[in-house]
Amino acid sequence: MKLTTLILAGGIGKRLWPLTTDKALFDFAGCPIIDYVVEDLKAAGITDLIIVANPDNQAQLRSLYPQAKVTIQDKPTGMADGIL
Repeated sequence: MKLTTLILAGGIGKRLWPLTTDKALFDFAGCPIIDYVVEDLKAAGITDLIIVANPDNQAQLRSLYPQAKVTIQDKPTGMADGIL
């Protein structure tokens, strides 16, 4: 069975301000936090990824993860909206 994973990376990260406004791309120990999630998924054998991005980070996420389908959540209206 092939699993597809949905990664929600469309939030604005306002609670991390002034460090960053994009928590998924926040650098931690030399790489973006989202890298840890993607690498763990790969280690588990999951390679089919859908990343929900926001208009500001979608280009960078597409560049970092060309194998993933990147979709855009236009407004930060919550996780449920990101899933829809």
